[in-house]
This record gives sequence, C-alpha cells and structure tokens, in this order.
Amino acid sequence: MRQAWEHADRLADAGLRGEVAASLAHVACDLRDLQGALEFTELAERDGAPGDLGTQVRWRSARAKILAREGRPDEAKSLARQAVQLADQTDLIDLRTGALLDLAEVLRLTERPNEAVPFARRALRTLERKGAEAPAARARALLEDIDPRAAEHAG
Repeated sequence: MRQAWEHADRLADAGLRGEVAASLAHVACDLRDLQGALEFTELAERDGAPGDLGTQVRWRSARAKILAREGRPDEAKSLARQAVQLADQTDLIDLRTGALLDLAEVLRLTERPNEAVPFARRALRTLERKGAEAPAARARALLEDIDPRAAEHAG
C-alpha cells in the first residue's frame, strides 16, 4: 500500500492519492496506528475528488473509528453515518457493506451495541447473498463481539 502511495504521489495524481490514502487509513486503523490513520484520512480528505464516493466514504469511516477510539463519540457517529449515507448512493456492495460494518464498529466502540446490531446484520445478510465469505466472516465476528446472542440469530 505504501508503494501505491509513493507511486500516486510521484504521478501527482491527487485523486489517486486520495483513494490510496483512504485505504491506508483503514490499514493503519486495523494496526491501531491512530496517528498514522488520522494523517491518511487528512490526506484523503484533502486530495479525494468530491465525486469519488469511494474515497469520501472510506476516509470518513476510518476517521470515525479513530474518533470513537479517542473517546469522541458524537463526532464518530456523525462521520460514520455520513459514510453510510454516501455509500448508499452507490451500487458498490463492498463499499456499502464496509460502511455499515464500520458504523457498527463505531457504535460498539461508543458503547451503543444495541444500535450496532442492525447495521452489522444488514451487512452480513448482503454479504452472504453475494457469497463473500471473508467479509461475511468479519461481519459475523463483529456481531459476536457486539452481542453473542445477536450473532446466533444473524443471517
């Protein structure tokens, strides 16, 4: 991913830099590198084309997870909901389900598990219909983490 970033930077392609930065923000979040993730969301916000909904969704959902981990629940939930609204304007199933799972994760992190369950279930049903096993496993794991009883009745 960093090689992709360096390549996009060399090409001076702001839109590509925004896309790569948004993806790197999620990788950094997964690695619990919140400062690095925040920097990538800032780059994605700066360079991402306003009409590139994928980039706009991904930087918002990554920053929402950062804010949730930093104890800023209102900002986190607002950004995560914006990401879902933007993703819902597309027909990109991966983008839509990713935004739903990120919103569920933000709600879990901000101690709103009951609110998180429907979003995780919605993503899981969509992923199972698509036959996307790896992302569906992520959704099931998130549901299990939120509420083991909810996970038993998912799908």
